[in-house]
Amino acid sequence: MNNTLESSKFFPYIAWALVIGFALFTYFLTVQVQGELSGLSTSVERLEQKIDTMGATKGGEAR
Repeated sequence: MNNTLESSKFFPYIAWALVIGFALFTYFLTVQVQGELSGLSTSVERLEQKIDTMGATKGGEAR
């Protein structure tokens, strides 16, 4: 095998492009997941407030 990938003159450019591309992909994936988790957190807080309100209302009626 005389013509390997590492012996190509374009190998450093391709390698760096892949490393930078993967870093950007990971960054954008992290930002997306963080946004989704923030939305879930807000939804859970609203649900907890509704449950607390329902519990207070039903607790008041039963007493």
